Amino acid sequence: MKAGFCEKDITPKIGMEKPGNYGKNYVTKIHDPLKVRAVVIDDGKEKVALVGIDSLVIQSANAVAEIRKKTRELCGIKESNIMIAASHTHNGGPFFGFLPLDYADAPALVKNLIINHSTIANPAYYNKVVEQVVKAIFEANRRREEVLLSAGSGFEDKVAFNRRFKMKQGKIYTHPGKCNPDIIKPAGPIDPKVGVLGAWNKKGKLLGCVVNYACHGTTMYEGVSADWIYFMEKTIQGVYGKRANVVFLNGACGDITQVNNLSDNERESGEK
Repeated sequence: MKAGFCEKDITPKIGMEKPGNYGKNYVTKIHDPLKVRAVVIDDGKEKVALVGIDSLVIQSANAVAEIRKKTRELCGIKESNIMIAASHTHNGGPFFGFLPLDYADAPALVKNLIINHSTIANPAYYNKVVEQVVKAIFEANRRREEVLLSAGSGFEDKVAFNRRFKMKQGKIYTHPGKCNPDIIKPAGPIDPKVGVLGAWNKKGKLLGCVVNYACHGTTMYEGVSADWIYFMEKTIQGVYGKRANVVFLNGACGDITQVNNLSDNERESGEK
């Protein structure tokens, strides 16, 4: 097998929109850089590219289609062999939201609601992210070298919690309030599995890894941040060196966050 890794910077500028809240929100400071992280894996017959983007969501199917097309033309990787995923950080840049072409023909009232009251994507930032993803895949493909791939999984059930609860009155509430006496039990599970794929070179050095875990990126509320994914990357690189790339792919985290509504302890946000 061969594998290559690459990361590119997609940190937004101060003043840009910061999607992830219910209303308008803007970048006022940078806590840590946002990245595109890519790995290309090659068994001599097929190549696959896995890409993690520090973003709330992927802006549109058009973005994915554009990235896949350009990558196929540059690297010869099949479009169906390219997977692109958002980390779901709520402190990312304006890659999510309406683009001008999406509402060009809309009535004036609708335009006003979109521009002044909804999250909108920044066209320049949108184009930058698409460009950086293509560059990351291209460079990861160029850096391919012989590796030993190792796959494994861990179990972590104490940092993530389901945010929906069955209540005594028969309804289901999202975030009903910490230690609400009307809570019966969580309405759904978490996913405690931590999936890892590591790539080791001939000298036994970790070139990079792919990590999969299911949890919202909502721990950091001040400043642009990759959220807890940043600290996970920092921890891995603290052991294996800063050149060990970490491609993060979030799991099915729709109702899974770091907030434990069954505890009085303060653990909602912040570096702690």
